[in-house]
Amino acid sequence: MAIAIYRPVCSLNSASPRSRFIAFVFLGALAMPSFALTRVTLTADEVSNASFNAKKISATLKLADPAGEFNAKIGEIVNNGRRLNDMEFSCARLLVLPSGVECKQGALKESSEVMPLTFRVTDGEIFRVALQPKGENWLVDSRRVNDEVMIAIEMKDSAVARFAPLLPATLPKLTKGTLTGRVEIVSSARDNAKLRGRIALKEVDFSDAAGLRAAEKLGAVIDFNAQRSAQRWRFSATLDWPEGELLWQPVYLAKSHKLLRLSGTWDPAFIQIDSADVELAPIGRAQFSARWKNEPGILTDLNLTGNGLDLDSLYTTLAKPFLDSTSLNALNASGKADVRISIVNEKIQRADLKLANASLADVNNRFKIQNLRANIPWVNAGAGEGVIAFDSASFGELPIGRVNAKVKFNGESFVL
Repeated sequence: MAIAIYRPVCSLNSASPRSRFIAFVFLGALAMPSFALTRVTLTADEVSNASFNAKKISATLKLADPAGEFNAKIGEIVNNGRRLNDMEFSCARLLVLPSGVECKQGALKESSEVMPLTFRVTDGEIFRVALQPKGENWLVDSRRVNDEVMIAIEMKDSAVARFAPLLPATLPKLTKGTLTGRVEIVSSARDNAKLRGRIALKEVDFSDAAGLRAAEKLGAVIDFNAQRSAQRWRFSATLDWPEGELLWQPVYLAKSHKLLRLSGTWDPAFIQIDSADVELAPIGRAQFSARWKNEPGILTDLNLTGNGLDLDSLYTTLAKPFLDSTSLNALNASGKADVRISIVNEKIQRADLKLANASLADVNNRFKIQNLRANIPWVNAGAGEGVIAFDSASFGELPIGRVNAKVKFNGESFVL
């Protein structure tokens, strides 16, 4: 006995009684193999909801003893802006058991790539699928316990380029490298969710079209934990980044050990970093909190403090790129620096700078300052006073001896 069912268009948002009947017949064929039903075929011109659209769909199930076959084809899938063409899933050995359905010899085809696949679905609402693209391993394990659905995703040597279509078009494109890790997701009917995982990146490259934001051979480990309540996520994460180079114009970070720990919240309007600790070798360590407005993408608030920072590395890595068109674009620096920056409502409210045993020398011999000490607690609103002192200096051919001077400021006006 064979059944062929055709439905031109169906919507997942509001399934009609006829759609439910089709699903019932199809699933019933799996659940009751003792019937004389041997073949079920489903076709649809289009299936869609708010974020998903699939066209030219066909599925065929052949039941036999001891194993059946299954084949499904989709001409086009658009999911959250990502487009896939010519998708095909087949199972050459489909076992229909009293406890569920199991596929021993399956394959997933996307364009010209064919990936071996196996899966198992049980009536206890357990789902397990293993996918093996060339040189990669993917495992998805899902189960329901009471009102919670738990999903675990394991990846080994998975190509990061597979994730490129999922990222916003404004970000650089992932082109090379692999990731290995595990992600666990727990969701409940109360619209709450938990997310945790650990991902290791290896030799990852990315770049934008102009090459102004690019990375080469990045190696890092990311640990994260997040909980959702309604529309808000509370998260914590650690980034341990010892390998690779990064260019984010105009800042260039050479190969060095970097470590970031942070916690905060995310909602559709803002990203709030409650506390963060960053170690950037060889510059040093700093702490900060921040608030980022998602639309239009603006840093609205920041409090950053760094003590005992290496002045040479701080200048070369973070300051010099922004001083390219000034007279301070070519310096040799040494010593230690303490910095503090406060931004409120998109405006700098405070910027403190302390220098100890510092030296500054222009590479073109325009000036040179030895054993510089400074304490400048600048505030945007109101007047203040600081101190600048050094043992000796020269400006061109003009030598200057020891100086100890007060610096008075009022807003953006300075008087020495």
